[in-house]
Amino acid sequence: MTDADPLVKADTCLLLSYWGPYSWESEINQYWAELALSHATEAISGVGRGDFRSRSLLVWLCSIIRGRMLAFHSALPETVMYDPSVSRSINFANISRIIQFPEGTDRDSQESIRRGFILNWKLSEIMARLFVLRDLPNFFSDEYSTLTARHAIQEWDHEFLVSSQIARAAPLAAQSPFYILSILRK
Repeated sequence: MTDADPLVKADTCLLLSYWGPYSWESEINQYWAELALSHATEAISGVGRGDFRSRSLLVWLCSIIRGRMLAFHSALPETVMYDPSVSRSINFANISRIIQFPEGTDRDSQESIRRGFILNWKLSEIMARLFVLRDLPNFFSDEYSTLTARHAIQEWDHEFLVSSQIARAAPLAAQSPFYILSILRK
């Protein structure tokens, strides 16, 4: 894999983060997620504007989400990456439009999966922010932090309810992101 395109490396590592060889330990999966993020970052920095940059950014976002998912369920919360400027700089409408689907995928399924991706990203942002805030002195006594976190969760919940209503028009397979998010929502 030494001469491969960094984006191909990132895709490969991202897939490997869902399977650790001979072990279910999260550290192995976390290793692949971190490597995917590293390669995706390299892919972004090596390109200009256009579709390839958008695809690199999409893989980079997926790598961050995967790394956060693993960190939330492991003893590795220090690996959670949170930078508020990242979310503010990303146009999610554009990013979600570059998600490619097999030919013949109906529009309801495409819309459902796109909305699911955005909701996954936003939920991972909220959780990452809570991890960072949790470690600040006086977090639980800081009313502003608590209210900001509560507001972000309520906003996400509202967006989830609206999007899940829209997703009901899609075939069951395309509704799976909402099924998983509804479990997390509880």
